[in-house]
Amino acid sequence: SEGPPAGRVFDEKGRCRAVFVDTEPKVIHGVAAAIGTSRVHPQCMLAEQSGRGNNWAAGFHGPRGGGGRGGGGSVCDAALEALRWQWERC
Repeated sequence: SEGPPAGRVFDEKGRCRAVFVDTEPKVIHGVAAAIGTSRVHPQCMLAEQSGRGNNWAAGFHGPRGGGGRGGGGSVCDAALEALRWQWERC
């Protein structure tokens, strides 16, 4: 089967049309290294400075239990902004 056209997966500069989000910087840097760091826009690689220590609740509710889905704030807001930016580029 055929994959999606390259114009939908990559932009005119060859960068991925994707947003990578994780609470561990090591994971994000590993994905970028596998794809090629020049193929991932820095604005679309989002990670916090430290992980959640395999604690699902801390990742879901945020570092201070901010209530509601994704209450972590900084990464959640940055992810939504990066998604909006990618969407507007299409």
